[in-house]
Amino acid sequence: MNPTGVSVLIPVKNEEANLPDCLKSVRWAEEIFVVDSQSTDGTTRIAEAAGAVVVQFHYQGDGPKKKNWSLANLPFSHDWILIVDADERITSELAREIAAVVREPGDRLGFYLNRRLFFMGRWIRRGSWTWSPRPPRACPPRTPWGWCTVTSSPATCCWTGAVAWP
Repeated sequence: MNPTGVSVLIPVKNEEANLPDCLKSVRWAEEIFVVDSQSTDGTTRIAEAAGAVVVQFHYQGDGPKKKNWSLANLPFSHDWILIVDADERITSELAREIAAVVREPGDRLGFYLNRRLFFMGRWIRRGSWTWSPRPPRACPPRTPWGWCTVTSSPATCCWTGAVAWP
């Protein structure tokens, strides 16, 4: 794949079962940071073997949580950061679409990613969780208003768009 201009952030703790497939799904990205909270399994070994940069995060109880700390402190090489949880996968179609939209973002400063949920290897096609949008998952770490804050709600501080492929 051509250069994407995207860095990937994967926050983890004890994710040795999920991390290998997640890392395979984002190997198209030029830079991958795995931010770990002192895993006691093989998580860091797996991440390092895949070429990811592993950073240890120590939550102090009163400061920013892992994703926001990462956006504020890691030396990302690219303006666009894709946040992927270890149990999530980026399809090749979605990877191509992400690369295309960050090359021509227009006035958007973030993108929502829809998701497909799978249970026991089968896509859940009906119900309230199907195709539900997630909080912005692709955004530059700095916006004209300051740091973009990642929350668990769909509130955002920036103009957003959506990509089609989950």
